[in-house]
Amino acid sequence: MGFAKFYPYYEEARILKKGKIGNAEAFLVDASSAYKIEHAILKQNPKFALCDRDECESCRLFVTLKLLEPVRYAKSRLKRVAG
Repeated sequence: MGFAKFYPYYEEARILKKGKIGNAEAFLVDASSAYKIEHAILKQNPKFALCDRDECESCRLFVTLKLLEPVRYAKSRLKRVAG
C-alpha cells in the first residue's frame, strides 16, 4: 500500500502512464527513472514507502526500520480481538 506514495513523484517527473486493461486500472512507469526517484526519496527517508496501517504485517513485522512497529501491530490485533 505504501508504494502508491511514489505516484505523485512519478507524475511530477512525467514518467507515470495510466490506462485500463479490461476493467482494471493499469499503471506503467519506466523502471530506470522510477528507481532514480525512489532512491533519492528513500535516501532521505528510508521509511517513506511504509503504509500507515497499524495492522499491516508487512510494514509492522517484517521491516526492521521501525523498532516499535511490532508493538503497534500487536496493539491493533489485540484491539480487534477484544472488540
